[in-house]
Amino acid sequence: MLGTKAGQPSGSEESLVFPCSSSQERCWFIDSLQPGNPTLNIALRWEVKGRVQPAAIEHAFQRVIARHEILRTAFILVDNEPHQSVRDHVEFKLSIIDLRTVPEAQRADEAAALARREARIPFDLTIAPLLRVTLLQLAHDSAFLLITLHQIVFDGWSIRILFREVGEILSALDENREPSLVELPLQYGDYSLWQKEFLASGFRDRGDLLEGTPRRNAIFRSRTGSSQARATDLSG
Repeated sequence: MLGTKAGQPSGSEESLVFPCSSSQERCWFIDSLQPGNPTLNIALRWEVKGRVQPAAIEHAFQRVIARHEILRTAFILVDNEPHQSVRDHVEFKLSIIDLRTVPEAQRADEAAALARREARIPFDLTIAPLLRVTLLQLAHDSAFLLITLHQIVFDGWSIRILFREVGEILSALDENREPSLVELPLQYGDYSLWQKEFLASGFRDRGDLLEGTPRRNAIFRSRTGSSQARATDLSG
């Protein structure tokens, strides 16, 4: 088994429990010093041009969340150690703010202020998903997507994977077809287990080197066709 099952805090739904990776343990420690500290928030702003379809955007993010366990992960203590708790299902709703009633000359400033505010809203690491998306509607054919995630479940190497998968799902919806997405043979919890086993084997110097390598820390990790990987290789 890749993980053990444990009850969620709600008590009704089961979840897979994995050890945290070293980078996740650091994030947990920083958050524990000041719970809700937004320093580890990762804030993205995507520009949307053309027909804006909030329902399709919400569906696309729901599909991505369903594909990637790490985006359905909360964090719990097991024997006083932080662990990943992967939920079978999490609720995700797209927030929508309509700025079309704001005078056009003021919309850009208002959008920038909202983006700054959204980026500072803290996360509770015990509640999944550690992801928020807000649609700022500027005009009937123009909008911004404000995407905020916690670094404990996401990093810079994951951005283009998220962009590519959301874009592919939206294109598929528009063309009335199934999205072309590679099946994920492994997930981030598998990497965490591998890392724990590797470090426990005594190769700590090499393990420290691997931990410091960005590609090893990427959330959506994979070497397609390899038994050691899951998802999509971020070097491609």
